[in-house]
This record gives sequence, structure tokens and C-alpha cells, in this order.
Amino acid sequence: MKINFKLALVSMILLPLCSTVYAQQWQYQVKPGDTLWSIADEYLISDTYVHQLQQFNAVKDPLRLQSGTTISAPVEWLGNLPGTATVISITGAVEAVRDSQPLQVDVGFVLEAEDKLITAENGVTILEFSDQSTLSIYSNTELTFNTFKQSYNGDIVKARIGIKSGRININTNPENKPGHRLEIESPAAITAVRGTEFRIGVNKDNGDTVTEVLSGDVSVSVNKNVVAVQRHYGTKTETGKTPINPVRLIPAPEISFIDTIESKVGKLSWSELERAQSYRVRVAGDEKLTDIVYDKVVFSTEVSDVFFPDDGSYFTSVRAIDSNDIEGLDAVAKISVNARPDPPLILGPKDGTSSFNSNPVFSWATSTDVSARMHYQLANNEQFDPLLIDKIFSQTNSFTPETSPLVADTDADGVGDADEVQRLIDSALDSDTLFNG
Repeated sequence: MKINFKLALVSMILLPLCSTVYAQQWQYQVKPGDTLWSIADEYLISDTYVHQLQQFNAVKDPLRLQSGTTISAPVEWLGNLPGTATVISITGAVEAVRDSQPLQVDVGFVLEAEDKLITAENGVTILEFSDQSTLSIYSNTELTFNTFKQSYNGDIVKARIGIKSGRININTNPENKPGHRLEIESPAAITAVRGTEFRIGVNKDNGDTVTEVLSGDVSVSVNKNVVAVQRHYGTKTETGKTPINPVRLIPAPEISFIDTIESKVGKLSWSELERAQSYRVRVAGDEKLTDIVYDKVVFSTEVSDVFFPDDGSYFTSVRAIDSNDIEGLDAVAKISVNARPDPPLILGPKDGTSSFNSNPVFSWATSTDVSARMHYQLANNEQFDPLLIDKIFSQTNSFTPETSPLVADTDADGVGDADEVQRLIDSALDSDTLFNG
């Protein structure tokens, strides 16, 4: 079906051309029931071109056309050429299906009408349309490009995308050009836009759909029931029901300030918000939150299981989710991670043991990184403030301080992750001394 459509479209463009001020023309043979309005709406950028079309063809009545006659238009006016979208970013597992055949998806992959796209548990991808609109597709999402057309120069897009499950974020028609048309069809509703940024989430179990508008406005419809959703509002549509009245999106929470995380597994926390039933937490390696390393919905105001695969800068976003599963505005914060090299393994003395030596010997397994140095600290409280000893020295597997130390490896970027705090009850000094190693 797709191949026949393409051939028919090309054949229309290749019909004999007329000499006008335009370099090329498209020609169409009128069928019974056609009007200039219907032709413009179906084949041109928009039906606003009907008056130009009337003048270009010297038609007296745009509502009455003789069957079999030819209507011409400059190809620059066309809005029904095959549309495409290009993958500009990808993380994790993403698969395309074309003509029932799975295809590998990489940056630069081009999607066409009737293509299906599926993201796995860790899969995230961003598509760019010919008019620079973008579609971000998050994990566990399945969607299909039901129809996909664009204008002659690509600056106008007309598409209908079906989403079966998952979450997407759309920034469409950035220059707000007339003629642009984008519809998102889920099992519960159809969302129609001409220029805006919004999110859609579809429950994989029942098809219930939430729509959250970040800028502009959209219309959500079920049969003839239409709900207009404005900026910073959202609605929910249960399958077979009318969309609820739009509700204001919960504002962004305040993320607790974090300068540097010095462990591979970090903790994030944020302020509690009214109406929030849960929170979505994302951590990514880029500011656009596409290189996602963590994506989870939690029911508290903190997470402590964020794994950072490498040292460097990360960006985290937190948004509240209300009782309708409508997700609110994002709070975004930049954090730095310096958890490498790996901490040394303490061999002795063990945590909580007693020593009658005022100068106990501490030992640990040395790092596999021969360039690593050791960072040794001593304190008598868990905050390590003030430090009684703070010393960096060449790599060794033991040290004899005045009392218990904190030990960690360092590299060119600074101090790495230290082992968990241990307590040595020093009988000789009659005090508790804390150290990490």
C-alpha cells in the first residue's frame, strides 16, 4: 500500500509541466464532487491557498468544477509529498519495523509513513522533522506514523501518529507556520496541534491517556467531544470517556542543592508538593535529558539508588504527578560526580573493633590504577569537620597515623569514592575515632 501511494504521488509531479513564473507545476485531473477547497485541503499546504489556486487556474466558481478538467498549481504550494523524520539522538535499545521487518535504528535513520518505532526499557530517541520539529520518545513506548506528509520545501509537516503505549514529548512547528498539522492518536483520544510543546503519556494496560501542555495550546477530542488545553494545564482521557476538565500542572519542586557526589550510587532529594501523589525522577548525561541513565517514578521525596556510570556532569529533572497521573513541570539541576577511582578495600582494623595502641596500623588493598594516590583523613565526628589530619601521599597498602584515618584514592580529577565510615574505639586515647576506607 505504501509503495503504490509513493508511485502515484511521483506520477502526479511528473505530469507535463506548464511554463509560468514558477519553475515547475503540479497538475490534477478533477473528479466528480471535487471543489477547489477540497483540492487545496488535500494536496496543498493548506486550504488558505484556495484563492491563489482560483486565480492561477482562472476558475470562476471554486465550488463548481467540471469533471475531467485539469487544475494546476506550482509545486511550491504542495503539501502532500512523502514526509520523513530523522533520528538525531538515541540511547539504549530502539527498534523500527517497516513492512513487518525489524530494522536497526541508529543516528541518521530515516522514518517514513507506516513505520513503527519501539523503545525498550532503557531506550530513548529523538526524531527531527523536516521543519525542525522534534519528537522525543521515551522508554517502553510504541508508536506508528499512520500518515506522514510535508510541503515541497519541507517547512510544513502534516502527520498523524498513533501511540499505543509509553511517553513522548513534542516540540512542533517552532516557527508557527500556517498549514502545519499534527495529530497524536491514542486508544483513548486524539490530540491535535498546530504549533506548541506538549507531552503525552499512554497507559499500556488500559490505553488511558494524559496530555500535558508546556507551551501553546492543544485540543483533545473523543468523538465530537473536544477539550481545549492551554499552557501549563493537562487533561486525562479514560478509554471510552470524555476528557476531564483541564487542571493546572503541579509546579516544579525544589531540588536539594548538590555540588559534587563522591560515590557511584548517589542520593537525590527535593521538596514535597501539594497534590503530588508521586514523582518522576530522571538523570541524564546531557542538558536535554536524552542520554538517560535513570528514570523512575517514586512515592517519596528522595531516591538513593541513582547509579552514575562515569564521573563528570549530569542533569537531573524532577516533576510531580497528581492523582490523574498528569505530570507537572520539571525542576532541573546540574550535578557533578567524582567517584573514581574505586575506593580501597579496608583490610584492618575492622569496623567497631577496639585498639590499645595509640598508633594503630591501617591496611587496605591498593588500587589497580598505579597512578592513583592515597587520600588520608582523620576526624572525631561523622561530618569530618574539623579534620585532625588531611594528607595525600603516594600509593601504599598501609599507614600508621596518630589515630584512625579516612582513606580514599585520588586521580587527576581529585578525590574518588571513599569506603563507608567506620568507627574504631581507641582505648589508648579513650575516644571514638572515625575513618573511611
